[in-house]
Amino acid sequence: MAVAQPISISQRRILYGVNVAVAVVLAAILLTVATWAAGRVGGRVDLSSRGENSLSSRTIQLLRKLEQPITITGLYTTALKEIRPHAEKHKAYVADLLDLYESHARGKVTAALFDPAQKPAQVTELLKRLADKPVYKDEAAPHKAALEASAEMLQAIIELLQSEFNRVRELAQEDERFNRQREVGIIGRNLRSFLDQAQATQQDLTELQTAEVPRYGRAVEVLREFLTNVRAELQRDQEWMSGNGARLEDLTDAARQFLAGARDRYLKLLTEIDQQLAKTQDLKQVKLEQLYDELKGSGTVVVETPTEAEVLAYEDVWPFADRNAPPAPDGDERQFAGEQAVSSAILKLTQKEKTAVLFTRFGGRALLKPDFSQMNPMMMQQPPEAPYGRINELLEKENFVTAEWDVQAQEKPPEVENAARRVYVVFPPEPPPQPNPMQPARTPPMSPEQKQRIFDAVRDSGMALFVLGYRLPRSQFMFMPQPYEYGDYLKQTWGIEALATHLTVQFGPSRDHPELWVPANRPPTVVTTAAFRFTRHAIGQPLQAMPAGLVNAVPLRPLAGESRPAGVQIEPIIEVGANEDVWAFSDINRVQEDLRKKFGTHRYAEDIAAPFALGLAASNEQGQKLVVFGSDGFFSDDMLDARQLMAVSGGLALVQLYPGNADLFLNALNWLTGGVDRIAVGPRRGDVPRLEGLKEGSFADRFCKVFLVGIWPGLALLAGVGVALARRR
Repeated sequence: MAVAQPISISQRRILYGVNVAVAVVLAAILLTVATWAAGRVGGRVDLSSRGENSLSSRTIQLLRKLEQPITITGLYTTALKEIRPHAEKHKAYVADLLDLYESHARGKVTAALFDPAQKPAQVTELLKRLADKPVYKDEAAPHKAALEASAEMLQAIIELLQSEFNRVRELAQEDERFNRQREVGIIGRNLRSFLDQAQATQQDLTELQTAEVPRYGRAVEVLREFLTNVRAELQRDQEWMSGNGARLEDLTDAARQFLAGARDRYLKLLTEIDQQLAKTQDLKQVKLEQLYDELKGSGTVVVETPTEAEVLAYEDVWPFADRNAPPAPDGDERQFAGEQAVSSAILKLTQKEKTAVLFTRFGGRALLKPDFSQMNPMMMQQPPEAPYGRINELLEKENFVTAEWDVQAQEKPPEVENAARRVYVVFPPEPPPQPNPMQPARTPPMSPEQKQRIFDAVRDSGMALFVLGYRLPRSQFMFMPQPYEYGDYLKQTWGIEALATHLTVQFGPSRDHPELWVPANRPPTVVTTAAFRFTRHAIGQPLQAMPAGLVNAVPLRPLAGESRPAGVQIEPIIEVGANEDVWAFSDINRVQEDLRKKFGTHRYAEDIAAPFALGLAASNEQGQKLVVFGSDGFFSDDMLDARQLMAVSGGLALVQLYPGNADLFLNALNWLTGGVDRIAVGPRRGDVPRLEGLKEGSFADRFCKVFLVGIWPGLALLAGVGVALARRR
């Protein structure tokens, strides 16, 4: 039987050393492969608390629902760093954004970024790819045909102008009376000028049609402009020559014959010009040429589907920062809006059915766009503003179409082209001005017939969003709150009671008088998510972690039992839970008096105690849907632009106070239209700066790669060798 020989000390040292060396080498190889694979495969995890290095949840949902491949190409150059000192930063931001789109789309998005100054061949390849898309391939065919048909006519115009100019010059030399006529001199100069223009137009048309990307649409525009101008000139010339010119005395027979025959010489050509202008009048712009013009600028992003494309200009991705925002630490005057721009382009390309959002009002100022029609330029007036301009811009980016319906001025809702459905956002009627007993009323109140027009439109659409808020009459003598004009409709049709005479306020204990309460917010008419919560309804659940605020909020009460119309289902969206801090009151004069005299107030028996709702969603058996919010100002510019100075990484920044407000409005529209998949499902990217240190190609980037792939494994290997040598002693 064989007996195992004991291992000597030297053999043991060799065995341990080899074991350590192999383990270190394997660990180094494993680390190197993992680092290399991470760089090749990609993938990101955003560990920031506000998700500032991530795409918004709405964009992620959009990408996951894509049914066709998307190609996103960024064209950014740093060759003009002297003119654009932030060019490298802007390029890096776009590169990061494209990586995020590609990683979240699960293979449905292909993204690339290149410098057109360094790689012009890729620009040519991009243009060729766009030209081969079905939407653009044959769109210039009618323009090309029109240009071919106009070639002979343009040559005939040149020959006529040349002939007329030569004959005028000859007659001026032969006939002194003809030469002294002022009109003759003007006609001669104009003929010479239009002859030069005709020849230049002929050359321009040739260059436009033979360019690398033929510009047939632009060529038609150049041709039409010239034909319009030359036709007007020929018409003026022949009218004078065949009229007053032919009746001049003491002319030679040749001169008189030339002037009198102008009508016959010009008639055929003028008729042909009219026919050609009529044929080309309805030709639309060539989309491919528009894309080509937009691609000429530096800093563009091209979003493509297999059939068409959208080009985002530099200003779309990097608009100037809001005038109320503080300057950036690096002095950059622009802010990054890449995600909004790219996602909006994807929506336009992939979702052809659009929803019209009709902001419905009775009187008052324009809501979406400033109305300058009533502004007197001779008076020192403040320019008009639109209180909901921001949400209007956001709706357009989200592929909605917006319009306003002033029921006081229009009997029927405005027609919205290419809209597959309509959603009505119904505002309370503007309260009439306090009447002057010495003057007759100028503005009649809203009639029952006008109210019924709104209700009929809402019924036909099946989708509506009613917003209301606490309002005071325009009177300095009385403080009685106004009832809600559409309250009976909501109560009888949908089983929702709007308590519009009560203002909801968030209170806190007074420091000096703990038994009394004082408003907790500034302004006191705003209640925030510290006082209310979003429910698990599809509209509110995604926003449960987002700050939001309601202004001039009024309670809403769903009717129960037999009081509710049959077949109506009502769910809360926003609720104020049972607490002592929030209540709604109707006597604002009493509260003001308490605060002034007692330095605090308390809840009275007639006040409405929590819990109560501030937002409700309803549906019925006919498939109609309704959303009611007890605040008509939460999505106004004042609320969307409200910001607060906060400490962030890198210094101080004005951070948006109520980032959930815009999403609340958009979520309500998406729920009404059945677009639940487009509802935001989590926190959006915050208004805080992102890390910029590891730009691709920078020293820090190269150092990290070398350190992780080479130095770090080398140090591990060196440590292992050291351990092995130490054990040999």
